[in-house]
Amino acid sequence: MLDRDVRRFLYTYDMGDNWQHVVTVEAVEES
Repeated sequence: MLDRDVRRFLYTYDMGDNWQHVVTVEAVEES
């Protein structure tokens, strides 16, 4: 789970090839 203040974070998919993605949170809703 993310803190509500987080809007964007970096995700590394493959440590060997260093595939990095920037993930942007567009909306946070109650479950």
